[in-house]
Amino acid sequence: MSNLETICSKEPMLTGPKNYKHWAITLQSIFEKEDLWDFIEPQPITTASSSTDPPSKTEFEQPNTDVTRWRKRRAKAMIQLSLTPDLRYNIIDIPDQRDAWQALSTKYPTNTISDIMVVLNCWENFRMGELQDLATFIQQLNDIIRDLIRDLKSIKQSNEVVIHKILNRLPCSFDKLVSQIQFEKEIPSLQELWNRLHMEETNAILRDHMRHMTKHS
Repeated sequence: MSNLETICSKEPMLTGPKNYKHWAITLQSIFEKEDLWDFIEPQPITTASSSTDPPSKTEFEQPNTDVTRWRKRRAKAMIQLSLTPDLRYNIIDIPDQRDAWQALSTKYPTNTISDIMVVLNCWENFRMGELQDLATFIQQLNDIIRDLIRDLKSIKQSNEVVIHKILNRLPCSFDKLVSQIQFEKEIPSLQELWNRLHMEETNAILRDHMRHMTKHS
């Protein structure tokens, strides 16, 4: 496993409610990579009817061994190092890493009405700029779709709706490809659309290069 200070120094620190969601997603991915998420993930509430069920992976991994104690301390330390000094007081008296994580999620609730409105506004207003590179646009749109799925679980956007919306928000440099797709019998998947957009962007760059070479030959 990597040095804690090195890991945490490369990632954004929690500064308050505005960046909590991004911080939590980022830190969860680090915990998973470091094989520590089992010590952070909220445990499901068990009932009497499920008492005969076999223990989960998390329950199997919780014996109070030296390795387990070390991993718990490491997880708690990672949380502390990712907080600004003025926020560490929120968990300084909480010994358990799982309780510390839960305390922060309670302090900074997500999926509020405000959060949902932000996601909906991003979805309604996204548009690829004339000078924006395709990779940045795709990353931003993937983030919006991810938030849409996570925060609005009851709202399902069909593939047809998503593709149609993207095609209508592309700059005129993609008009030829957009027209071609609109007359096809089958709607492409999101990944297929990304691939075709990448190919169109590459071809446009090559065409511009050839025109430039011809002009100066």
